[in-house]
Amino acid sequence: METIENFRINPDKLQETIDAGQWDLLMTEENGVQKLLAISDETLQRYYEVSSQLLKENQWSQARDAFRFLTFLNPYVHSFWMGLGIAEQTQGNFEQAIIAYMLGEVTDPNDPIVHANALQCYVALGDKALAGRAYQIALDLCDSSEGYTELKENLLNYRRSVAI
Repeated sequence: METIENFRINPDKLQETIDAGQWDLLMTEENGVQKLLAISDETLQRYYEVSSQLLKENQWSQARDAFRFLTFLNPYVHSFWMGLGIAEQTQGNFEQAIIAYMLGEVTDPNDPIVHANALQCYVALGDKALAGRAYQIALDLCDSSEGYTELKENLLNYRRSVAI
C-alpha cells in the first residue's frame, strides 16, 4: 500500500513548467495547479486512493490534510470535496465540513449525500433552520435521482430521531 509520503512534487518538472512560462494554466484550466506541478491524472488518482484509505482507517487528521491537498490540486473533483468534508466532520470541525460539502455541491449539484452530510453538521451546530433546508434538499434530490432509496429511508429515520 502506498502512503502519503510516497507522493512528492518533482522539482525538475516544476522548474520546467515555470521556465516555460505556463503560469497561465492557473487561470485557464480547471486543474491548473495539478498541471503546473506536473502531476498526472494517474498520480492524482493514486493519491485519492491513499487519501480514501486514510478515511477507512480512521486517520482523520491525515485524511483531512490529504484531501485539502487534492482540492488544491484540482478543485473540480467532487469526491475530493466529499472526502475533505467527511474528514472534517468526523473531527468535529462542522463549519469546515459544511464549507467542503457546499463546494462539493458546486461540483455535483445533484448529489443528495452532500446535503445529508451537511444536515448532520447543522444539527451538531444547533442550526435548525439550515438543518431543515439541508434535509429538504437532500430528500428532494433523493426523489429526483435513482439509487438513493436507502439514503432517503435514512433521512426519514434521522428526521424522526432529531428535532429539525
